[in-house]
Amino acid sequence: MQFSLPFISKNNKEEVYFGLFLKEEEAIGFVLERRGHNLEITAEERISFVNGWDNIVECVDELLFSLEQKSKKHLEKIIFFVYSHLIDQNTKDIKKSYLTVFKNILKHLELKPLGYIECYEAVANYYEKKDQSPLTAVLIELDKSNVGVFVYKGGHKTFAKTVGRTQNIIDDLESVFIDVKGDMLLPSRIILYDSYDLDSESTTILSHRWNTELFVQYPRVEIVKPTDLHKGLVIVFEDQIKNSNYYVEEKEIIQGKKEVMGFTIGEEVEAKENNAEREDFNEISESVIIKEQHASFFSKLKIKISQIKFPTRLSSGHIIIVTGIALILIALGLTEYFFHKVQLTVLFPSHTLSKTIEENLTIGEKSDKGTEIKSFTFSQDYNEKKATTGKRDVGEKAKGEVTINSFDNKDRVFSKGTILEVNNIKFVLDDEIKVASYSEKIINDSTARLPGTNKDKATAVEIGTEGNIAKGQKLKIADLSLTDFFAVSNTAFTGGSKKQIRTVSKQDVEDIKKRILEKSKQEANSKIKTELQNNNILLDSLTNTTLDNIQISKEIGEETEQVSTKATSNTTYYTLSKKEVQNMLKDSFKGEVPSGFHLTDDQISFEVKDVEQNENKISMKITAKAAALKDVEKDDIIHNVKGMNIKDVEKILKEKFQASGYEVKAKTSIFFLKEWIPFFEKNINLVISSI
Repeated sequence: MQFSLPFISKNNKEEVYFGLFLKEEEAIGFVLERRGHNLEITAEERISFVNGWDNIVECVDELLFSLEQKSKKHLEKIIFFVYSHLIDQNTKDIKKSYLTVFKNILKHLELKPLGYIECYEAVANYYEKKDQSPLTAVLIELDKSNVGVFVYKGGHKTFAKTVGRTQNIIDDLESVFIDVKGDMLLPSRIILYDSYDLDSESTTILSHRWNTELFVQYPRVEIVKPTDLHKGLVIVFEDQIKNSNYYVEEKEIIQGKKEVMGFTIGEEVEAKENNAEREDFNEISESVIIKEQHASFFSKLKIKISQIKFPTRLSSGHIIIVTGIALILIALGLTEYFFHKVQLTVLFPSHTLSKTIEENLTIGEKSDKGTEIKSFTFSQDYNEKKATTGKRDVGEKAKGEVTINSFDNKDRVFSKGTILEVNNIKFVLDDEIKVASYSEKIINDSTARLPGTNKDKATAVEIGTEGNIAKGQKLKIADLSLTDFFAVSNTAFTGGSKKQIRTVSKQDVEDIKKRILEKSKQEANSKIKTELQNNNILLDSLTNTTLDNIQISKEIGEETEQVSTKATSNTTYYTLSKKEVQNMLKDSFKGEVPSGFHLTDDQISFEVKDVEQNENKISMKITAKAAALKDVEKDDIIHNVKGMNIKDVEKILKEKFQASGYEVKAKTSIFFLKEWIPFFEKNINLVISSI
């Protein structure tokens, strides 16, 4: 809602925003303020998620509180900065699996959404402004379990794809690049970003020998600095604010969208009331609530008009003074009502209880203690590709004709397959032949022995050009003496050839199945976390993912440069109701809680361990601790401390309520209110806890 005063121009309204950069393992928050003509980051904080996105609302709340304390600003308008795997690239809407998370952040932290910006568009915009020319590059976006690839040519995005991330960045990229191989050549400039140290990934990409059909020339890699990435996000956001002339009236709701590089921003109410899937972004209207709050506030001003005496005639100077005082009082009242909030935690002595319970449960059946284990199964289909690594030589064997020479004194038969050898190159006879014994001939009064001879065809044992021996080569026959037996090549051997081809190896098949299994487990975990209700406990040690219907495009040893595999993953997981366990423990502790104390669900903590499954039976140990709190009236405490100086609160709490300690967290950036407890009870969030 916007208040319009006659002496305050719209242009004087402070322009401040909360920028939230959401990643899988952490969030980065920014305070964005208008400084002159530019929007600048004036404060920045980072927070890591201990349990993924399970407690994301609490983490963002802590991040927001820290930024407000640091900047002394009240933040209510939020712009989301996201990686592209959170966005449906067809509809440009936040994916259904993540939409609930965004809704919860907006609802619980009372924030007004301006929209979202995808990081890759910010990076592209930043480099085009930096280089002062249309971008031609491959952008690679790395998150914990996802890799996004975006190809730009001449400032236009020509290709985009996001895949699951594995331990091998090269395999991830090749599984993407295979889709463009033969259709386009990729730019030789690679820009890598994820706001972290990427030297290892950069070195791996640079040292890899890429297929010459992918890149115009050997690629070079640039790493985007975190500060440059953040600067790019702010620049895109600022451009969209200027283009949209953003202005929210009291009866507007953030609905409709203008979309420039993935950015959505509020417009006037239009025909999107049927879009239930985006109701959180389409129903941020609080005009009715604000009106009710105003009525409640002014009803508390119990000043009787008859008790105030006004002069019978006011000069113009008096009118200005009275008006000024009235406006100041109204401003103070509105500030106190809307912005002065604290969280008061009061600590009381507690009675500690503990025990270990062994449970033996049947899946799908409720036990006599009221607890039940439920099982859920879902399937996902995958189609993965991988470059082959197997190698095999193919070719022809050399062939030729030889003459067998024998100086034996009797005929000799040489069987088919007899080994002939020269220079470690082996040949075999193609047919069985018989060679006569030697003969004698008198030449010049001397007797000379002439060998028995016979011709036969021979073939090289191995493929390759080595078998193409020249004419007249003398070959050894098996293990016979060269003095008595040898062969001579009658002609040059020809036809020998050899080349190496890529084939599917056994390791390729194992690797691609392993990749599918790892990817399916990651996506299954994300799906489980998304679908798992807050009141349920995941027995993660029992979660099991298997593959079936595995179809491999090529056989092991078959020639191909890539192999693809289709498979179906089946994941089964088991849950236990947190509420049911707490109720069971509460009943178990009931007889141990002393008089004057009580036990609440939030004071019972437990751990499930030693979980084992035997068919449909599951056994486990539940180790529980509980802190029984002293019985106190919360309304009585709030009534006694409201409007007090924080320094005086301790005395009231200790003397009247026997508290052991307290802690006050002021949720306001207005310095003169930080030392006081709010006057309005609705602004005091009282938490009773134990020491």
